[in-house]
Amino acid sequence: MNYQALIDELKKPEHLSLSDQAAADAINAKTLMVRKPISVADIKAYAIQQGFYADIDEACSDPDPVKRKLCKNVRAWVDDAAGKLLTIDADSSTANTMLTGLVNYKLITTLQANAIDCMAWKSVKWTDSVGLPNIEPGHVQSARRMIQNGVA
Repeated sequence: MNYQALIDELKKPEHLSLSDQAAADAINAKTLMVRKPISVADIKAYAIQQGFYADIDEACSDPDPVKRKLCKNVRAWVDDAAGKLLTIDADSSTANTMLTGLVNYKLITTLQANAIDCMAWKSVKWTDSVGLPNIEPGHVQSARRMIQNGVA
């Protein structure tokens, strides 16, 4: 195990006075919000629940070629029959262009576009985010020894 992330964390003031067990518990309980790909199924379910999936579907026949193409691409993304498009990266230029286009054509509201974007925020365990296993008191003891011995 690479102890550097744990060592850096244990050097923070909030962990200095804690017992090894309490420090392990605090570190294991620590979470952070990160951006992750959004499940296409979640986006489709939201679109259906909000009632705009049908609007996008109908706009696939719109006489405006730009609007029609946008809606066909959105529908193809969420209705991928091959099952190869399981997630959407909300931070990609493609996703942003599609959401902006849907808002501009008034097929969804800005609030709905923001709700879709917020689906990308996920809470993850801090230990997972830095590649550490569940922290045990022995890990804390070892890391604290490394700190005391000037190894880290």
